[in-house]
Amino acid sequence: MKKYLSFALAIVLLSCSKDDIKTEILTAKISVLTLSDSTCLGEVNSIKRYKNSIFLSDSKNNRIIVLDSNLTLKHYIGNGTGDGPAEFLSSSKFTFLNDTLYVFGSPNGISKFSINGAFIGYLHVQDMSNPNNLEICQDSIGQIFYSTMNEKPITKINLEGNKITSFGCAKTYNKKVNLFKSCTHLLKNKNILLSINLFDFSVDLFDFNGNFLKTIDYSALPFLKSTINGADVLAQKHNGNRPYMVENVCVYQNHLFIQYCDHYENNNNGIIEFSIVKDQLIFEKVYKLDPLVKSNNFGPFLVFNKKIIIFEKDTGALKLYEYR
Repeated sequence: MKKYLSFALAIVLLSCSKDDIKTEILTAKISVLTLSDSTCLGEVNSIKRYKNSIFLSDSKNNRIIVLDSNLTLKHYIGNGTGDGPAEFLSSSKFTFLNDTLYVFGSPNGISKFSINGAFIGYLHVQDMSNPNNLEICQDSIGQIFYSTMNEKPITKINLEGNKITSFGCAKTYNKKVNLFKSCTHLLKNKNILLSINLFDFSVDLFDFNGNFLKTIDYSALPFLKSTINGADVLAQKHNGNRPYMVENVCVYQNHLFIQYCDHYENNNNGIIEFSIVKDQLIFEKVYKLDPLVKSNNFGPFLVFNKKIIIFEKDTGALKLYEYR
């Protein structure tokens, strides 16, 4: 039987009224539309930091962009579009292990590069079913976790590309199993795998062996009530199909950040911060990014050192914010 929302977390969530929710309004400190070589960013679908450099996956130009902490271009990784060495059909999510960059999006498997850009080879994978641009992660010994459209939607592979196991449980919506809506963002924190659901406000926790630990439901946060109601209205108009509730996620130093879609105000510029305490999520704050800016299509983001870097899909700009 599943374990659900912990009593301690329930107290934290339910004791907050809409008026006393901690909210911080952020305005961009830096906005980058073109790189220092005068090229545009393209279509960024993942942002991560490794050894003080910032890595962006650009699926439009099929490359990995490497920036310094001031968002200045350092170099590119990858040879563009194609099915040859170091080329991508669509550069996608990526992860790191021991100075090696593993990038999804190659027809030959997962492409491997040094962090300086040298092409190492491929990780040929048996099962490459990864239908969405959803976050992937890698544990300390190199096993890679990614989401699939299967009855057991989380797949774990080793560094030889061999499937170790699949686990998790397909989600049921409108009393029917929906494999597409079973896909989740996957992040790690210490020895816990966080599976962040896209179509409801909940997080499933597993250990790295695939054993289910618990589900944490954070839909009781008062400011989410209006967006849940808005999503339900949209679902009624579209044959019961609820839209995305969660767009992008990030974990940093025992903190989970979730970008949520506000289907009441028709924007997705809000980011919820939780502290991760063992197997609990404790609500900390909600951030509103440029609430007066008309853009409502913020993309993947990165959090580090009291900074948030986010790609704005509408304008193609990379923006840097600072928070308290």
